[in-house]
Amino acid sequence: MDRTTIESWSTELWMALFEYFDVLELYNQFNGLNSRIDHIIQLTNNLCLKIDKTNHIQYLENIMPWIRCENVQSLTFSDDSKKYPETEFFLLYPLEKFTQLQSFIFQGWSLPFHNPREVIEQLPNLTQLQKLDVELHEFPQDNYEDNNTRLMELIFNSSDNLRKSLKHVVMNMYIGERTLPLVTFLPTNIEYFQANVIDLEPFLELIPSLVPCCKTIKFNYLEVNNGEEVMSSSLNVLNCCTKLTLKTNCYFKSHHFEVLLRHFPEVKRLFIDNISADDQLTTEELEVLIRDHWPKLLQFELISRNYLYGDDHIWKEFSQPKFWSKGNVGSINYRTGWKLQFDRSIDNFIDSSSDDE
Repeated sequence: MDRTTIESWSTELWMALFEYFDVLELYNQFNGLNSRIDHIIQLTNNLCLKIDKTNHIQYLENIMPWIRCENVQSLTFSDDSKKYPETEFFLLYPLEKFTQLQSFIFQGWSLPFHNPREVIEQLPNLTQLQKLDVELHEFPQDNYEDNNTRLMELIFNSSDNLRKSLKHVVMNMYIGERTLPLVTFLPTNIEYFQANVIDLEPFLELIPSLVPCCKTIKFNYLEVNNGEEVMSSSLNVLNCCTKLTLKTNCYFKSHHFEVLLRHFPEVKRLFIDNISADDQLTTEELEVLIRDHWPKLLQFELISRNYLYGDDHIWKEFSQPKFWSKGNVGSINYRTGWKLQFDRSIDNFIDSSSDDE
């Protein structure tokens, strides 16, 4: 295909082609070819910005002056170095200028030193925002907890725009009693919710915001304090949630599971990684939990890590009852624990009560 043929393409065809490139690729491959192509790029309204430490300067000096903020659909800052570099990006291009932004990911970077709260306060202006994946890190960290609290207040209470638009929320932070805002948690349209570390009681308070639409919930760590007795007064249940993934700390016991899981009657896929230093869920306790709280469970995996007891008596317990012999069941014994899993979606599960009739 010669140059004349390519240049005769319609504007719509060029814009369809540009959908397969992020902004950095567009700049490197098409910038300066001719004035018409430069103009078409200016019209492209689904631009994707992926900023990391290696291309940060190029974005600031070359790419951002070349595009329109209102044409950016996705803005991602990522860095895996754990050094949390600072950026002047939001000094030059305030977040609120990205009026059509649908996805904002900010991981591994520090908030602007001059005014770390400014980025957070501009989020409600993004009326099209559907995905928010943030880690609020700043130097110094004097306002770290205040910023996290403010972000949760905006998402779950004070910003009508965010409560209506957000579908996918990842909060890479610690959510505890000190960071939980003292507000009423209002319904949202969030369908996917993930938190890095969250205490059980604060999550129970968050439930009213997740009830209407949330289908998937993931906790990298769900924690309770040593000896803490958690009681849930909420009658809200997450009827839309069908997938729950969580890793618990060593103080999470069977009654904590019961308090938590009574709010998930429709869960179909459940994955639990339980670090237990001095207590184990027994076979009978698991049977009760499954029958009472997870009647529609299709896929289940429980990893229990016991660092004090190295014998295999727990493995033997799980090998014996008829309840665990039904369906597609697998179990693995480790030196420091065990993993139990089954999949009813493959092999129809038959309740063991049918054997007693």
